[in-house]
Amino acid sequence: MFSVMKSSRFLLLFILPLSTWTMPLKAAWASHPSLETVDKASGSAMPATGYWLSQASTTGDLHQQALEKYKQGDYQGAISTYSKAIALNPKDVYAYTVRGNTYKAINADSKAIADYDKAIALDPKYVYAYLARGIAHKEIQKNSQALADFDKAIALNPEDAYAYKARGSIHRDLKDTVKALADFDKAIALDPKDAYAYNIRGSLYKDSKDYPKAISDFDQAIALDSEDVYALLLRAEIYKDLKDYPKAIADYDKVVALAPRDPLPYASRGLIHDTLKDDPKAIADYDKAIALNPGFSDVYLLRGLVHARADNETQAIRDLQTAAEFFQKQNRTAAYDKTAELLKKLSSAPRELVPEP
Repeated sequence: MFSVMKSSRFLLLFILPLSTWTMPLKAAWASHPSLETVDKASGSAMPATGYWLSQASTTGDLHQQALEKYKQGDYQGAISTYSKAIALNPKDVYAYTVRGNTYKAINADSKAIADYDKAIALDPKYVYAYLARGIAHKEIQKNSQALADFDKAIALNPEDAYAYKARGSIHRDLKDTVKALADFDKAIALDPKDAYAYNIRGSLYKDSKDYPKAISDFDQAIALDSEDVYALLLRAEIYKDLKDYPKAIADYDKVVALAPRDPLPYASRGLIHDTLKDDPKAIADYDKAIALNPGFSDVYLLRGLVHARADNETQAIRDLQTAAEFFQKQNRTAAYDKTAELLKKLSSAPRELVPEP
């Protein structure tokens, strides 16, 4: 039998760490809330019962028409209709704000911010406009302006859990864990049934290696939503790092059941089976990951090494060659050189591929 390796540590010296594979399946949702989330989550949220009604006598019908166009994906039509409302009433704060949202939907960030600026100039206490402008600033990497907007929103409404989450996400991006945790602590105190907040705070604890607190937060998120793939995935990573492999596998099993078309959980679970030297299960998971993502270069390498360990020389060489080709195309020089070295040793003296410890 080829003496390939006793653990994955040798391999991880030159391929991507597993943590870089297991990107959250809800990454877009987890990175920052959407404008739709603001509408639902902010205590000051959309002004349907305030600004809209106050403008109903002159522009209410136009607001409704624009909203219908927005829902149908006719963003230019919605913008045109909101512009008509503004022409009829240049002090229509709501029209500026929702036109800004519509510009945001087509990635016209500068125009969106200009509309939020106008809404705030007309009503400096309009919390929603600060939140929306903060999100727009965040998405174009203007973090200082985003923080200022969220600070103002919190000053105007210190009971708005969404504003703390939004500000906390900026602190998280800036690697200010202390401030990020403080904001998510406050958000959770205000809204203890928000799985999102537990997930992000849990990820902060995970990054800080405070695994008990991270697991506690992910447990809470899963209690609130048993199909929370993000929480299950990150909790599985922690269990893997703690070498609590049965719990890690159980969580990956759930992730695979919930997201069967995503290759990452299969690769992650396969690496655990690989570590445990359960070659049939490791190969089955690697097979599935590759079937779902034929360009998953690292998994070809992993599968090749398992085949080598199982004396499947032909399959091992084929996988290592495929991995090397991908690494070369990806300009991953270190990974390519190591794989080429492994191929050379496997072809010429397979029993000396990696010395026994």
